Amino acid sequence: MFQPRPLRWALAVPPILRITAKAQLQSCRSITTKNISTAGCAMQVRGVLTSFTRAGSSQSCMRRFGPTALSLQPLTLQQITRTAGVAQSRELNSRSVVPELGITIDRYTTAEAYLRAWRRWCASTLAVVTLRKVLPSFTVPLFKVEAARLFGEVGAALAAADERKLRQITTPSCLQAMRASLRARPRGQRHSYRPRQIEAYIKQVRIGHNASNREMKFAQVTAHIRGQLVWEITNAKGEIVGGVGSEEDPFTVDDYWVFERYLADDGAWRLKERLETKAEASALGDRGARAAA
Repeated sequence: MFQPRPLRWALAVPPILRITAKAQLQSCRSITTKNISTAGCAMQVRGVLTSFTRAGSSQSCMRRFGPTALSLQPLTLQQITRTAGVAQSRELNSRSVVPELGITIDRYTTAEAYLRAWRRWCASTLAVVTLRKVLPSFTVPLFKVEAARLFGEVGAALAAADERKLRQITTPSCLQAMRASLRARPRGQRHSYRPRQIEAYIKQVRIGHNASNREMKFAQVTAHIRGQLVWEITNAKGEIVGGVGSEEDPFTVDDYWVFERYLADDGAWRLKERLETKAEASALGDRGARAAA
């Protein structure tokens, strides 16, 4: 606990100010027992010095405590409490960050041999049994609805550049990539997102734990997202400058998304990663080969 230096100046302070300083110091001590920063207490005691200095003993205070005592403004008990409340709220916010598993477990691929696909199905079945022991409410039909809902929410938040919403429904690694995309948008650009007939199909379920703490367990579900959407990009003048699909010919969605959940009481499903399909990888490879040529 913060213990101030002996108040050698107390003998030179009139009795009424000495009582005020003692009362404020006692208040500070009672506050510090509640994990409030002790710096505020020091400022409060020095605030009494400032008041006393202005009463006519500035030279004495300067000799004993230096010029800093004169430059400080008195702090009230409410100001100390308010400052401490901000610090406590920041601490709670840092603690409330939901952890994330550092890897994607057994990354799903679309084209596999029959035996490997059968092994993957068996592993997913065992993972579902384990997951239901922790989350009895988990079922494949219900999660299909949840995955489709999250797909729509992520798209809407991304179009609206709503980082606060994205922080709630994506993992930190996924949020980092989306945040970079949002901040790279030209000034005045607007995005419009309209999904249609979104459906999700469960392809894989995996259970893993943190490398340094086996008690921190995570569930990852890979879902095949299919549907249609219209994404329009307009500039500051309202002119369409990009996007995919249209009202007459919407874009066909054929994605594989990995959702993750920290298996705790306050856990929630969040988007972790969008998997790149082999068709996309081959297209990027061909484009890179043409660029190199």
